[in-house]
Amino acid sequence: MKVIVTSEGPDIDSNVDARFGRARYFIIIDIETLEYNAIENAAQSQGGGAGVQSAQFVIDSGVKLAVGMIREIKIPFGVIINRAELGDRHVEEYCHDEKIPIIMRIPFQRKIAVAYSNGIPLVKAFPEFRNIFKKLYISIRDGVFGEVTSHILSNNET
Repeated sequence: MKVIVTSEGPDIDSNVDARFGRARYFIIIDIETLEYNAIENAAQSQGGGAGVQSAQFVIDSGVKLAVGMIREIKIPFGVIINRAELGDRHVEEYCHDEKIPIIMRIPFQRKIAVAYSNGIPLVKAFPEFRNIFKKLYISIRDGVFGEVTSHILSNNET
């Protein structure tokens, strides 16, 4: 298993940095072998939004770690993109480059965001998503990843 630790320096013996967004380094450590990789935090000197930028880095690193693990144990997988139209296309580009199927795109819409913020599951707030998720489940169960599933799920109307 790998973990990410904030650090004041680039090696495993450096002090842990109590700050997250402005940490000097993130160190990804394999806790079984103690092999590590230090990465300088590009957001540490930003005027604002350092926490968000750092969180995005950690999320991206976690995705890459998860993808590596899933590929190693040879489990078929795909990605569901939440808030699909928001921000950059980093996730889409990563999936394209790594040949990872995008099996669903949940649109960025205010009404969906309001439901999330109120703790209401998507399928309760918007019953039309129940059928979409059911089709997704069936396609996963039947091993029908790829263009058919992507087409069905990315062209939903909400």
